Amino acid sequence: MINKRNIIIFVFFSFVLSQNSLLSLYGFGEHINSYDASSIGLGDSKFFSLNYNGLALSSPSSLSKNNLSFLSMTTNFSEIEIKETGKLNSNIFHFLSYAFPVSNRTYFSISLNPLFRTNMYVEENEYNIYGADESPIDTDYDGINDPVAYKNNYDFMGGVSEFNISISNKISKNMYFGFKIGRLFGTSKRDYDLNFYSIAFNQDGSFNNFNLFSSQNIQDVHKYSSINYNFDLRFSISSLEYDNEFVIMYGESDQMKVEINSDLSDINQIYYSTDVMSENGFGFKINRDENSGFIFEYHGFESFDSPANVNLFSNNYPDMSSYHFGIFNKIINDKKGFWNEGTVGAGLYFKNYILNSNKIKDYGLTLGVGIKYLENNTFNLGFKFG
Repeated sequence: MINKRNIIIFVFFSFVLSQNSLLSLYGFGEHINSYDASSIGLGDSKFFSLNYNGLALSSPSSLSKNNLSFLSMTTNFSEIEIKETGKLNSNIFHFLSYAFPVSNRTYFSISLNPLFRTNMYVEENEYNIYGADESPIDTDYDGINDPVAYKNNYDFMGGVSEFNISISNKISKNMYFGFKIGRLFGTSKRDYDLNFYSIAFNQDGSFNNFNLFSSQNIQDVHKYSSINYNFDLRFSISSLEYDNEFVIMYGESDQMKVEINSDLSDINQIYYSTDVMSENGFGFKINRDENSGFIFEYHGFESFDSPANVNLFSNNYPDMSSYHFGIFNKIINDKKGFWNEGTVGAGLYFKNYILNSNKIKDYGLTLGVGIKYLENNTFNLGFKFG
């Protein structure tokens, strides 16, 4: 039976600056690879965290280092306004997981998290002009086609989520293995507004006024389906003065199935990605002494390659490689009270995206703090500035 002492409630509030970006307009939306504030605060890590027990939610092998059942939750709130483009709003339940030991060596967890997400409204500021020689529209019904202007509005919402189960096993005193299998699913809604305007001219031929003449709305609903696999192996090197760790990870998906329900067709169209999604990485943690140390990680990510008409604005999501550095220091509270110990951390990350043969760099600074309180509970804050 699980009693209150064996339950750890992790409530992670992740305050993220520039976490949402225009990458939301590629592929199926922006890829979300950070789950919890305790790892975000440590250089946006995937394999390590500021938790006192070494638990990292995105690394299955870390689960079996813990011997208690726990509930994990993450929420993410952000709003970014981009000049002359539109507004990004995000208010999502970022991660939910429940994990428990099934033996002295084996851990089991069930999780739900978004994988690709977009929530953006884009409105063109400039008018596009069709001259009378190419316009298909007669605005004054005199039998002669007239020059017209048009603008597009786009409203995107939704994406791909992952429901997964993980098994973590303590192979030996110094080796841990984690395996995750996930079902990818989800729905995205895409609204397109095409607005036509009649044009009034001044005597010198310049544009005087634009009046809305007609508007056309198209709605598409995309449904996603795939399977994802991931494993990582963790080595603890305890022969040195302090424990140090090394982690390797690899993950891959099946082809993504995309079913499109469009206003333009009575029949649902089904497409498959032309390539799978995959990721790999490694990392290590070195302890300087009993209470401090640093981490380094490398992450590689290749996204789905899909037919143009299933991607946002017809472009695939970019491939990415990144490097992550973090330092941490534990703080022990000698006076017994509400909290027992805490950990503070900071880090840097360097991400390189390959977008339509162009290289885009994303640099960032992270800060974090984790507090252990009331025996087995933790509270974490993570800040990312990118």
